[in-house]
Amino acid sequence: MNLSGLMGGVYYISQWIMRLSITNILWLLFNLPIVYFMINLMFLENKQSIVANMIVITIMLPIIFFPATTALFGVVRRWVLKDFDAPLFKSFLTYYKLNYLRSFLGGMVIVPIWVALIVNFLYYSENHRTVAFSILIIVTMFLFVITSHFLANTVHLEIKFFDSLRSSVYLCCGNVFYSLAIFLTTVLIFYVSFYVFTFFMAVLIGPCFAAAAFFGYLRAYTRVQSLQNFVN
Repeated sequence: MNLSGLMGGVYYISQWIMRLSITNILWLLFNLPIVYFMINLMFLENKQSIVANMIVITIMLPIIFFPATTALFGVVRRWVLKDFDAPLFKSFLTYYKLNYLRSFLGGMVIVPIWVALIVNFLYYSENHRTVAFSILIIVTMFLFVITSHFLANTVHLEIKFFDSLRSSVYLCCGNVFYSLAIFLTTVLIFYVSFYVFTFFMAVLIGPCFAAAAFFGYLRAYTRVQSLQNFVN
């Protein structure tokens, strides 16, 4: 269909909204057990039940969330590289199956670090002005970007698992500007999703986060490659 002017713009926007929403629905469906327990968490009042729910969610993160989010990054990677023709469900399923083991192993390494960080946040939550709390904010930013870099690395590069982890750390710490940009952009996306356009959270949040994270990763990776080529 060849449209121009206003109708062409409307068609282009509606096409992207549909593409993003379908991908987001796929991501949520693959995360359905986690979504269920997170919704259930909001209605619990008993402390023991809350802790039990949180433990279940934590256990499911490497098994369910990491593989599904890696598949999401795989689909979004195609868009960033201007490949828009691949079928969404087939692409998502392919990336999910192809990278399941590596995503699972990544989750097994990364999730315990997140748990330790959250426990420290809860410990220092009563005093936001301490140096320790400020350090936790910085650590959170770097850990978030390292996690997103690992997901992007998994679908973009064919390298060994531990090399992927090391590369994610190097890319994050060696490109502080891009790391900060990825973190702040993601914070903005989540803020808009929860406090401005609440429908955005259910319809578009997953692909928009993945697109921002992968684009930032690709810029950081390209910069490192250019520097290496210049030195060589």
